[in-house]
Amino acid sequence: MVSERKKTCGYKNRTDVLRAFPSEQRCIEHLEKMRWPASISCACCGSVRKIYHVSSGAAYKCADCGKVFSVRKGTIFEKSRLPLQKWFVGAWLLTSRKNGISSHQLSREIDVTQKTAWLMLDRLREVAAAVGAVKMPFSAKGGR
Repeated sequence: MVSERKKTCGYKNRTDVLRAFPSEQRCIEHLEKMRWPASISCACCGSVRKIYHVSSGAAYKCADCGKVFSVRKGTIFEKSRLPLQKWFVGAWLLTSRKNGISSHQLSREIDVTQKTAWLMLDRLREVAAAVGAVKMPFSAKGGR
């Protein structure tokens, strides 16, 4: 199953992931393509009529509801100050290993606190389970 995942995502190791996403901007561009393949829609009201790009940062403003939003709005990355690059590496580490990864190991791998790593893994596992992408070992869910 691991080799199947590696074939579909195309990353053999952490260096490949970092090469594919060398900057925050490249991560944002990738997320935008994944989230809005045709055109940008408001993350607050869903409108596609008129969306303005806000000059400061990677934000957008909806003409209908007037709210400012980013590609992170409504995703597991919302309200996270962590760079998307760390999220992407964390997601790859979780899905590329047969038994996943512990929060202690993830914290060492991407240089964050263990608590941050635990919160990241919680969000990533929730999404992975929802889409059926990864079968989580029983111990990864907090049981024995």
